Amino acid sequence: MGDTSCFQLDFPPSAKGCFMDDDYYANGKKWRTKDCQDCRCYEKHMTCCLSYLIPIIFDRENCVDIFDLKTCSVHIVKKANPGKKCEIMSASG
Repeated sequence: MGDTSCFQLDFPPSAKGCFMDDDYYANGKKWRTKDCQDCRCYEKHMTCCLSYLIPIIFDRENCVDIFDLKTCSVHIVKKANPGKKCEIMSASG
């Protein structure tokens, strides 16, 4: 897969579903991992992608990125006033 925010795991032909973090997922099943990846089980592979965008270009001198694990999102806020959001010029994901 070409997107760096995704990965694919291929399975042997005898596989009957997907295993991740000691959990079983049947073919066609979708789930979100504890580290905010959206995954899907297919017959011969599993794919997982980040569920959030990664800010790339923003005012790094005056702003900081904060990751919220509860909402699986990244917020860019003012360093001096975290209650104020900063503009994101570019993001990846």
